[in-house]
Amino acid sequence: MCLTIAASALKATIWYVVYALLAKLKLQKPFSMEVEKKLERIAYLSLGVWIVSSIFWAIYAYYLLQATGIHLPTNSNGSEYFFMAGIIYIVSQIFKRGIEMQEENQLTV
Repeated sequence: MCLTIAASALKATIWYVVYALLAKLKLQKPFSMEVEKKLERIAYLSLGVWIVSSIFWAIYAYYLLQATGIHLPTNSNGSEYFFMAGIIYIVSQIFKRGIEMQEENQLTV
């Protein structure tokens, strides 16, 4: 039960960070350190959701096997959060490079 609550809390935190990201995002200057840090935080939180849900499903499958002898398929362990964490982390690195290019552009002008 604690793992389910932890996964739900992490998901709620992700949505809060997304809301804060959208509040800070400015279309005139999208490449800022705040945006990059929030994207990176979303990626790490998504990775945390994947870890917690993987642990939950492993424990659930173990207890189900012990109680009933039924093998649970392992495809429902939250792997979409692992994929999402990877994609968002890549986007945050692209934003980091955009910030570096923007700073170089401001120095050369």
